[in-house]
Amino acid sequence: MNQLERYLARALYRGLVLALVLLVTLFSFGALAREFDDVGQGSYRAVDAFLFVALTMPRRALDLLPVATLVGTLFGLGTMSASAELVAMRALGFSRPRIMRGLLVAAIPVIALTVVTAEWIAPGFERAARGRRTAALTGTPTVATDTGFWFKDGASRVRVGMIGADGMPGEIMIFGFEGRELTSFLRAASSRRENDGGWSLVGVERRLFSSRGVKLEKFDRLRWTTTLSGPELELLPQAPESLAPTALLAQIRLRRLRGQDASGHELALWRLFARPLSILAMLLLALPFVFGGLRDASLGRRTLLGAVLGVLSYVFEQAAGHAGLVIGLQPAITALAPPALIAITGGILYVLRR
Repeated sequence: MNQLERYLARALYRGLVLALVLLVTLFSFGALAREFDDVGQGSYRAVDAFLFVALTMPRRALDLLPVATLVGTLFGLGTMSASAELVAMRALGFSRPRIMRGLLVAAIPVIALTVVTAEWIAPGFERAARGRRTAALTGTPTVATDTGFWFKDGASRVRVGMIGADGMPGEIMIFGFEGRELTSFLRAASSRRENDGGWSLVGVERRLFSSRGVKLEKFDRLRWTTTLSGPELELLPQAPESLAPTALLAQIRLRRLRGQDASGHELALWRLFARPLSILAMLLLALPFVFGGLRDASLGRRTLLGAVLGVLSYVFEQAAGHAGLVIGLQPAITALAPPALIAITGGILYVLRR
């Protein structure tokens, strides 16, 4: 990469960082307003709401990165176009395809950072945020993992491995203690809510530990005395969008083995795979406007154009994902089609602008 290409990349990065900071801040204020609706429930306070929004910022930045790429490109390169720097670069022998190639190369570190954030950074912060929020709202301390969650229920420790299609906990393990001594271990395939508001466990195996040995008991159905309530249960499972790619793969395999619907997790996984393509597609969509119509445009006009295009692209991708689930399209098609269409649109506009 020569000096002019590095200068081009710096302009792209400046615009991208500025746009990402603005977008994340704007969307975070919206998330904070929603969190304030729950302030006062349990021990959930305003400081907890601020902390939750702060811890979920990496995931929010990851979701908004394609839109920030579009807006940032219009910011950074639009400024270069307005000051005739792009014209000067072309006069020095930089053709449009070469400028485009330089921008695509500059996008590689952004894509690499996206992969790192999706796998190792955002999921950890997301788990911590949701665990603290659930504990504050329900009074039940929870620890979320990639394959379930744990919580303390009186003197027992409970692990819930899954939430079934009916919204009920499944693959339940209950460790009973007296002081620090393990006295019982219970495993249940699923659970049911009774008419009186209580819980029952289905397909139960229970082991009782004593000085005389281990006693095994089996029940088709067993009453479960727990502090967990229906509204609290809705707070516990992690959304597929908050999981890392490796965790999503594990969840998809488990759900297929159990005969459960895994389309939501598959769509979330394919969206992660499609995010690099979305970043490149937004870059291609911005180039026709940079080369063709922003030389005489003000900063306000560039901002408005980027915001409109970014919002339309974001809404299109989200709507396509939900529509694909409703009509039963393959998750790969649902996730990859929107960025592919955006990239094709950008290419057509680029040719027409020439």
